[in-house]
Amino acid sequence: RYCDHVLSKEINNYIWDLLRELVRFQDRQYQKDPIKAKIRRRYVLGLREIQKYLRLKKLKCVVISPNLEKITYEGGIDHTLQRIIETCHFQNVPVVFGLNRHSLGRAVKRHVPVSIVGVVNYDGVHVRM
Repeated sequence: RYCDHVLSKEINNYIWDLLRELVRFQDRQYQKDPIKAKIRRRYVLGLREIQKYLRLKKLKCVVISPNLEKITYEGGIDHTLQRIIETCHFQNVPVVFGLNRHSLGRAVKRHVPVSIVGVVNYDGVHVRM
């Protein structure tokens, strides 16, 4: 439906490594200063947060799970996701499809499925190639 590139284990590994590093940096910042960590977020989760940060033009990359449930009514996930993808293309923000919802959740240390992750700041992250 909306996934426009080939899914591979290699892409999934890169996404996993990137998100784990972002979580590690975010947790380290939170240990130093919780207030600054909230202000200087490295990633955001969820459709509403992604839309908000796209409006602010703060996102560097968006990672979307390819196994989202299909909800086609107006204002459903399909329409919201289509708007997010169109906005990303308009703002030249890369959209990457990979991992499933449960794996995305585990990558960002959540115990619930996560559908979409927005990368706000990836400074200092070097994903091994």
